[in-house]
Amino acid sequence: QLLDELERRLAPGQRLLLSLDEFEELEQRVKAGKIEKEIFAYLRGVTQTGRGFTLLFAGLHTLNEMTREYWNPFFQSVQTVRIGYLSDSDARRLIIDPVDRFPLSYDEEAIDRIVAVTNSHPYLIQNVCHNLVNRLNDPFQHSNRAKVEDVEAVLEKTLETSGYYFDDYVWNWSNADERVALALLAEAGEWAGLALVEIHLGRDVALDATRSLVARSILEERSERGELVFRFQIPLSRMW
Repeated sequence: QLLDELERRLAPGQRLLLSLDEFEELEQRVKAGKIEKEIFAYLRGVTQTGRGFTLLFAGLHTLNEMTREYWNPFFQSVQTVRIGYLSDSDARRLIIDPVDRFPLSYDEEAIDRIVAVTNSHPYLIQNVCHNLVNRLNDPFQHSNRAKVEDVEAVLEKTLETSGYYFDDYVWNWSNADERVALALLAEAGEWAGLALVEIHLGRDVALDATRSLVARSILEERSERGELVFRFQIPLSRMW
């Protein structure tokens, strides 16, 4: 009914952008019995009937990574746009000036540490800063200036409160072989060779697992003396 009313209000030639943030929640709510699965057929109709709407699905996954029973009708009619990390300058702006006249200031070392451990990932930056503000608002820590020691003090809390990224995207959306690779590489150090994973999984499976994790922007790879080596793109992921 809401969409019908919005469509009636559109002027000729106008289009309305409907953004579904964290769209994966739709599938989870259908599986939990909170929404009827016909929602997907309805959304497909919105995209294909020439009505004045454009749908934007924003989330951690592409549609072809979702359950095909629900999302398959959309595969041929969507364009995937991959969003990467923030630039260094945008990451620093998000930390320092998230809103106008933000009252908290930062030592430069604190900003550098946040950028480094998050690799300028916007969700993780905001979560680090959220926990940092809570810490500095505490009567025992009260301060309007964040130091690098404060950042270090909230990293463990950030790991606990970033489940949407770590629990869901990094871990739950990894298969058993990918989880083995993640665990081995996290324990090994900053850069570790494919041979470490190959010992446990065999070469072909190790290659498939690490390539998938690279494609999902969890790992990055390079070649050293003819051997593939890997590290976590986001240091917080390795810490988790």
